[in-house]
Amino acid sequence: MKVFSVLYFVTLLLLSSLSAQENLKMNAIAYLADGLDEIKHKEIRIAFRLWTSEVVKLQNVEVDTLYYSDHEKIVQDYQNHVFGAMTLSPMYYLKHQEILDAITEDYYIVQRRKTHYEKLVLLVRTDSKIKSLKDLKGKVVGIKSDSYQARFFLDKEMLEELHITSKRYIGSMAKTEEFSTAVLNVFFKKIDACVVPEYIFKLVYEMNPVVGKKITSIIKSQNIFMPAMTLLHKDTPLNLREVYKKSISSLDTTVKGKNILTLFKMHRIRFIKVSELEKLKVYYAEYLALKKRYRVKND
Repeated sequence: MKVFSVLYFVTLLLLSSLSAQENLKMNAIAYLADGLDEIKHKEIRIAFRLWTSEVVKLQNVEVDTLYYSDHEKIVQDYQNHVFGAMTLSPMYYLKHQEILDAITEDYYIVQRRKTHYEKLVLLVRTDSKIKSLKDLKGKVVGIKSDSYQARFFLDKEMLEELHITSKRYIGSMAKTEEFSTAVLNVFFKKIDACVVPEYIFKLVYEMNPVVGKKITSIIKSQNIFMPAMTLLHKDTPLNLREVYKKSISSLDTTVKGKNILTLFKMHRIRFIKVSELEKLKVYYAEYLALKKRYRVKND
């Protein structure tokens, strides 16, 4: 209950505040569960629903929450004004970027650290015979179960160097509930390698310096990745978008906002211009070109 949770709580607080100021019923908030695993847990949804009831009772407004499992359906409903804001995995934003950019006005991303974006790393033990991507043949690689970006990063690098995807080259993917578990699984020789955000490796190292001495990275990505995105439709009234932006920007300057960020171990939620996503888009375009060149279809 991390990235999704903080976006959920903050969005509900802000939409409730907006509704109170504008004295109108807000559009629903939509979440794409595929790629954000926390949303899939029934007990978390119940907890959020109870919490929402308390918030809207105080504000005398109604806020609907929609959950989707189909990325094509959520994009279609966003186009059709079924809701005004949605949170999704960046991978699905990339997949539908042309449609979404045409109808989105405001973009927000979560920062888990001070750096604006995250770097992914491929980790192995220092005493391992794995020194390059070529050495991963038949090996077990760990990734967080909902980290589509980790798989995307590994596939892109393998296509570029080996002209093949991870599915056709490595032995298997070992999925974990937490990034840190994947790191520890490498340390204890349960798996051969893992792909995690670099800051996770540093955190595990700080808690247990022995890990840092026994594990090393053999590939690092650019600082272009992020855990989740929230988009606001361009037809959302300007005054509401401005209030939303001001509320987001004040999270790290108010006591309530700091408590929310601290509770969910987030550094901030940041408004960005779509141009900031250009490096990620270029990386994705290169990945698609490599898939086409080496005739990769549905890996």
